[in-house]
Amino acid sequence: METWHATTDGRLLAHRDEATDHIVLDFGKHYGMALPQVASSYLMWLLSRGGGQLFVPADLLARVQIELDVRATEAGPRAFSVPSEAVLAWAATAPAADVAELAADLRGLADLLDATLDTDADETAARLLMNLPGEAVS
Repeated sequence: METWHATTDGRLLAHRDEATDHIVLDFGKHYGMALPQVASSYLMWLLSRGGGQLFVPADLLARVQIELDVRATEAGPRAFSVPSEAVLAWAATAPAADVAELAADLRGLADLLDATLDTDADETAARLLMNLPGEAVS
């Protein structure tokens, strides 16, 4: 059975349930819960510098990140339409540098989305203009 232990004191943190192939937490208030059942806010805490990064091995943190990525993919774009209460709660207690890093990442994502929308809009307008009756517009 695959297991993960704390980097600080070696205690058991999680194991892979062979029947479901899910990673199950073996500590804290989420003891006995598979990652897909654990609240996203807690998984984000595990990934934070002031949280799980202090004692959770990198391999388990990578699997937590994969779980969050799967959730974001399944939720689709609407998941990002309004900041969730979990993110706001995290931001209220997280180190300022972590919040600033997230804000910068989100600004970069917003810029990328704007550029994509602008490109799509230009291409759509050009296609529409080519299909107008009368003289071609250049």
